[in-house]
Amino acid sequence: MRHAEKDTTVDQYNPPLIEEGYERAVNLKKELSSENIKYIYSTKFDRTINTVQPISEVQNTEIHIYEYHKWHYALR
Repeated sequence: MRHAEKDTTVDQYNPPLIEEGYERAVNLKKELSSENIKYIYSTKFDRTINTVQPISEVQNTEIHIYEYHKWHYALR
């Protein structure tokens, strides 16, 4: 999945999520909380980390950071 809604009015390189983005992340946590998620991958950007952080916490699963330009390595 991609990150939730980001703020397009600030830092274009690493923008934060907007309120709707945080709400989507919480909804994602609710939807996936009963699933057995073993791995969570994210790029180093705030928007992607903040999207998966709630589900990471409820699942007690580490977020594995990968370089966005090397995404195919995460598929192994």
